[in-house]
Amino acid sequence: MFLMLPRSALLASLLGNCLANLLTPFGTTASANAIKFQPVIDFDTESCYNTAAVGTNGQVNDGIAPSVAPPPVPTHWLFTSNNTEEDRILPNLRGCREKDRLDHGQVYVRERCNHGWCAYLYGYYFEADLGWLEAHKHDWEHIIVWTLNDNIFFVSWSAHGKYTTHHQSAVLFEGTHAKMVYHLGGVGTHSFRKAEAKDDHVENHTGQWVKSPLVSLEKLDCDIVRKLLNNNWGSAVSDLKKDRFGSQLDKWMPYDARNNEKYNPWEPVVPSWAT
Repeated sequence: MFLMLPRSALLASLLGNCLANLLTPFGTTASANAIKFQPVIDFDTESCYNTAAVGTNGQVNDGIAPSVAPPPVPTHWLFTSNNTEEDRILPNLRGCREKDRLDHGQVYVRERCNHGWCAYLYGYYFEADLGWLEAHKHDWEHIIVWTLNDNIFFVSWSAHGKYTTHHQSAVLFEGTHAKMVYHLGGVGTHSFRKAEAKDDHVENHTGQWVKSPLVSLEKLDCDIVRKLLNNNWGSAVSDLKKDRFGSQLDKWMPYDARNNEKYNPWEPVVPSWAT
């Protein structure tokens, strides 16, 4: 027997600002290799969608603030057989997991190449991180693709400020695009994980792996970049900022890059194609 959860119960934990203004993202404006190696993403059903952090008009995303404390971990969920995917969204995700958020997605990238290696750090902005242990406005998560002589050798992905790095042979791909999933982790907050074979049963509204329009920071107007990097994102931190970019590359670079080719995570400050 199936139990139908009343819509009023689903609305009880709505976000405080689920009607936050949608920002218009930039079209894809990135270097050829950044586009070539951009990961494809899916989002488990308990996760928000990434969206634009700054709109084309310079407006900064206000994020979505939870109106209540995070709900307790459910022991089970029961649905009728004809529930839609929208009905199955966890109550406190309404507003950040709407299809219009997916349609207004944006990914930001910063790259650094030397000694044959390139590191492409892709930044993803989410309007909230809504987990069982905590809930807060704004979230930034990141993926680093490491290439040697224009071939992917390693992929790193972030979780709560730390990265995991795996050789490309342990990562699933769609062509030259690593498959990654934004999910609710075991510690009760959201992060990336690498995809598994079962994840080809895609859970986002499109039914396909997603690549949001990609913009290289070096191709954005300086005023937009300043707003993106200098805005107060609360407890969320963007690794696209100059100092964090270099320090994260230095901390999480593959052994091969550091010890074989002597990759320098701090130079050049600006890619050669942008000078």
